[in-house]
Amino acid sequence: MKTQVLSIHPRFPELDKIAQCVRVLKNGGLVVIPTDTVYGVVADSRNPKAMEKLRHVKKRPADKPFAILIARKDMIDELGGNVDRCVYKLIDEFWPGPLTVIVPSNQGTKTIGVRMPNNTIALGLLKEIQAPLAAPSANLADNKPPVTCQEALMDMDGLVDLAIDGGPAGLGKESSVVDASTLPPRVLREGPIKQQDV
Repeated sequence: MKTQVLSIHPRFPELDKIAQCVRVLKNGGLVVIPTDTVYGVVADSRNPKAMEKLRHVKKRPADKPFAILIARKDMIDELGGNVDRCVYKLIDEFWPGPLTVIVPSNQGTKTIGVRMPNNTIALGLLKEIQAPLAAPSANLADNKPPVTCQEALMDMDGLVDLAIDGGPAGLGKESSVVDASTLPPRVLREGPIKQQDV
């Protein structure tokens, strides 16, 4: 099965095409999407079958969680427990944008990594589905994270249901990851945002 590719305007996403992606995700499918950093592959994080499929595609063990994309800053309170106020300062400064914040979780895991991407297509999809999306990069292990839909399909073609071609990902490198589950916050992965920025 070849993956269906859907071209969507990067600044003015067509609502009917966004709705098509939402239908696929609500049915437990996987969709490749552009973000402000690299292309990711997303699944409805509240759908166990979709999450199992995503883990299979990414060859990710069940005890290694995925980062979660959200549409609104206040959703961090729904996913996280005991979120320190320094986290709100970080997300006010850097969201939407290339920052994944790890906070204590109330989702059955110890911690959870959350991000609000600065990408019109990704945000439009998140707002329409009204659910947090699990979102690893759209590549297989050891391969470079893709910055175009074509690069993503080199690994993902036939493994996902749908791929959005929304032009090149903005930054071309993965998000910075800050662990704010313990204090003081620590940068675990330096991306566009550096330790001194935090």
